[in-house]
Amino acid sequence: MDKAYFRRQFDYDAWANAVTVLSLEQVEGSSAAERPLRLMGHILAAQRMWLMRLIGEAAPNIELFPLHSVEECGELCAEFIDFWKEFFKDLTPKELASSIRYKNTKGEEFTSTIQDILTHITHHSAYHRGQIATAIREAGHTPAVTDFIAYTRRK
Repeated sequence: MDKAYFRRQFDYDAWANAVTVLSLEQVEGSSAAERPLRLMGHILAAQRMWLMRLIGEAAPNIELFPLHSVEECGELCAEFIDFWKEFFKDLTPKELASSIRYKNTKGEEFTSTIQDILTHITHHSAYHRGQIATAIREAGHTPAVTDFIAYTRRK
């Protein structure tokens, strides 16, 4: 896999996160809002944590399931578009295949390739967007369609 593949996956991820945030407006202010907002917060917190690991910065104690407003989630999603564009800008094939050492949230040390981490990030987001969709549907609303094929059809 090459950088263009991952760049496209992160473009899709950004789109899917953005439409998910828009769907959260349906439940904002209701008793059904906390779970999906915390899940969206978790997607964003995990992306921040992984990005910091990838650029070699120590990840501070990041709250894993923060409760943000819909507006704050939208702002964070927009920030990540810029962060990931910058990350991919100078990434070489050699770097993509290289490994980094990091500690998980339990303090356990691991080594993973950058391409495996990038794959994990997008899959992790998709998993939790599915949970958000379920929560929105259970609250009687219509969740966003975030399938990859829907992303490709919009172009």
